[in-house]
Amino acid sequence: MRCRYKLRMCQKLEKVERTLLKLRKGLMEKEEQKGKI
Repeated sequence: MRCRYKLRMCQKLEKVERTLLKLRKGLMEKEEQKGKI
């Protein structure tokens, strides 16, 4: 793991990164659907 100290902070950051990736995927899918229409 990157940071051994402040483990809780690290886990929170990982959760945020994951949610951001999910949001980005969703946005890209929406854009693709818009392009199809």
